Amino acid sequence: MQKTPPVIIVYHADCIDGAAAAWIIAKSRGAESTAAFIPYDHADAAAGEGALRAALASGGTVYFADITPEKNFLDGLLAGGHEVHVLDHQKSAAQTLDGRKAPGLHVVFDPAAPSAAKMIWSYFFPAENPPAVVALIDLMDGAAQGLKTPEDFAAAALVDAQNIRTPDGALAALRGLAKLSFNDMAEKGAPLAAGQDAHIDA
Repeated sequence: MQKTPPVIIVYHADCIDGAAAAWIIAKSRGAESTAAFIPYDHADAAAGEGALRAALASGGTVYFADITPEKNFLDGLLAGGHEVHVLDHQKSAAQTLDGRKAPGLHVVFDPAAPSAAKMIWSYFFPAENPPAVVALIDLMDGAAQGLKTPEDFAAAALVDAQNIRTPDGALAALRGLAKLSFNDMAEKGAPLAAGQDAHIDA
């Protein structure tokens, strides 16, 4: 029986959209507890690239979530025969991804999508409504122009308060948030939002 290659998910570091995107991909692959999660920041691309090279030493299928690697690095991965999935919505990725075709490369790219998380959920789970936190992140991403009501801002305050600096922390936060309804998040986040307002008014 052929062994399924390990799942390696490289995601936009220190970003709730990137963390949610990584969690959704892992969930879709049945690899929430087995995938390797690697934060990637364009400001320190070398660190993310080094971590991915180390993870690939034993093989694996690579997913880039809410992030697109530098073109030369992507070319190197493909030249090495790796299977690479890039799922991104950031307009800056267009110059690397637009019209790009190569053996082993799979691209999901929609620069019109407000968030990567909801875009990726719709791709992998088209028949299922996303958890409330995914829909909320879609309102929050970018300039947060989707947030309109006090409840929206309260729920967003709860999401913003999560510690997502490490992969373990980010995944634990997303698993917890995914269990909550929008009303749950708004209720839990109301004191946080009130504190933010008090700080701004002071």
